[in-house]
Amino acid sequence: MDFGDRLKSGRESKGLTLQQVSRELKINLNILKKVENSDAGGLPNATSTKGFIRSYAQHISIDSTPLIDSYLEKLESESKNKSVQNSVLNEANEPAPFFLSVFIQKKVLPVLVLALVLGLGYFSYNYLDEIEDLFSKTNLTDSISSDTALDDEPDTETIISEAQDIRLKDVKVLTAKSSEQKIEESSVEKEEVSASAEKNNLNKKVEEKSDQSNAAANISEATDTADAMKKENHIEAKLVIEPLSESYAYYKDQNSDKVLTLKLQPTVKRVLKFTTAEITFADAGAVSLILNGKDIGSPGVFAERKTIKFPSLEGL
Repeated sequence: MDFGDRLKSGRESKGLTLQQVSRELKINLNILKKVENSDAGGLPNATSTKGFIRSYAQHISIDSTPLIDSYLEKLESESKNKSVQNSVLNEANEPAPFFLSVFIQKKVLPVLVLALVLGLGYFSYNYLDEIEDLFSKTNLTDSISSDTALDDEPDTETIISEAQDIRLKDVKVLTAKSSEQKIEESSVEKEEVSASAEKNNLNKKVEEKSDQSNAAANISEATDTADAMKKENHIEAKLVIEPLSESYAYYKDQNSDKVLTLKLQPTVKRVLKFTTAEITFADAGAVSLILNGKDIGSPGVFAERKTIKFPSLEGL
């Protein structure tokens, strides 16, 4: 009977639960469970465990000496088993010989085989034609030598050099044809690009003329509005300023000498009502104007400072 079984039977004979013993001795419940399970290897160091067993045995009125001896025997037995298992694992995990570690573990052997295959392929691809030419020229030389006398045998090197000259001439002809085709293609591409550029320029000119005609029409409408205002004296005008980007405008009602500075922001429209006024835009291209419900567009171009007098529209 192990030390854990003896302690457990003694506790049960006293009618105590393991939780009560843990609470009264102030020993962790998990440690007491391992003590009762005789788990010598799972317990803390031997000194602390002997103290736990001694306190537990005294608490339930059992002699602790044979229990501690049983614990030490169990601990020694488990440590021997662990050492045997570790030695078996170490033998199984011994490193392979040097050549195996290089060729198998580092996978050098498959790389060498692949390199050899690629080298043979490269050699066959680059030199197979020359080997076939050499064999064909050798056969040609043999046939010529069989038909003629030994004194009139032709020079093999001369035949080989002539064949090489023919091959070089074919390569030069192909290269020349290829360069001519590239020149023709490049000239066609240049013509297409120039035609496309001319078409784009024409489209831009048409758009500019259209914009100019629209601007002239807007100014004409605004001038008609101004003339109508002149005819009807003291009719209040309504000017809506729609900022396209952040800028400033300086507003002066001609009935007073005060000049108001207006900070224009793209998200905020400005509405001015007046009979006669003078407005200076710091950036004439950064605003769009609507006079009495008619859109007259931007009074100028970007970064241009411009002054407009209403209702005469002087400055537009």
